[in-house]
Parts: sequence; C-alpha cells; structure tokens
Amino acid sequence: MTEIKDNIIGQGQLEPPAKPAQNASQSNLNDIDDATSVKLCYGLYLASFVIPVFPPIAGLILAYIKRSEAKDWFESHYIYLIRTFWLCFLYIAIGAVTSLAIIGIFILIAAAILWIARIIVGLNYAFKKQPIPNPETWLV
Repeated sequence: MTEIKDNIIGQGQLEPPAKPAQNASQSNLNDIDDATSVKLCYGLYLASFVIPVFPPIAGLILAYIKRSEAKDWFESHYIYLIRTFWLCFLYIAIGAVTSLAIIGIFILIAAAILWIARIIVGLNYAFKKQPIPNPETWLV
C-alpha cells in the first residue's frame, strides 16, 4: 500500500514504469538510418567478390526489409539494389547454363561487369544523396 502512495504524482496519476535498459546487443535494423543501410547494402554487394554467396544475400534481405519504410531518395536505391541482385542472378544463371557453349563465358563476364557498374553508379548517387533516375532499368 505504501508503494502505491509513493508512486502517486499530483492528482492521482501513477508514475510511468521505468523503461528497461537496452544493451548494445539488442539494437536492430530500425536503429540504422537509411543512408547507412543503403551504403551497407552496396558494400555487401561489393564484398561478393571476396565471399561470393552470403554478403549479396544479406544485402538483398536488408534492402527488402528497409524498402517498406524508406523515405525520400532512399526508396529508389532499395529498388535499384533489389533489381541489381535479381538481374545479375538471371544473367549468371543463363551464363552458367550456356557455359558449355563458348557464349556462356561471355555472358558471365558481362554479368560481372554489369554487377560492378550498377554498384558503382548506385554508390555514386548514394554519396551525392540523390535518387537513382531510373531504378527499374535493365542496364546501368
């Protein structure tokens, strides 16, 4: 009973309960601002040349998660990142299937060049804090 009386403020209002302290390990994707997450996605895509599979998939997942809450110029970057992944995935699949013929090797090289070019273009616009002019393009 005395505890309730101690919590009373003014005209019968109770003190709001204290918020639990959060430690650094409890931070989530919502704590990352959009500019940082866009650049992180591009960085993960670039890391695919060192570690081929997991960084681009992590970048794709991050882009899908952050796209729904994106504002301003960030949404065009998330669309561009998602399309970059799927377009290059398509070109790599076509190149892998046709690699038994000589043409497949050229398709794989073209897919790698497209991957690098789209990342460079996207990073350029991200550092300028500008939207991608046409994020749904099939080319650069």
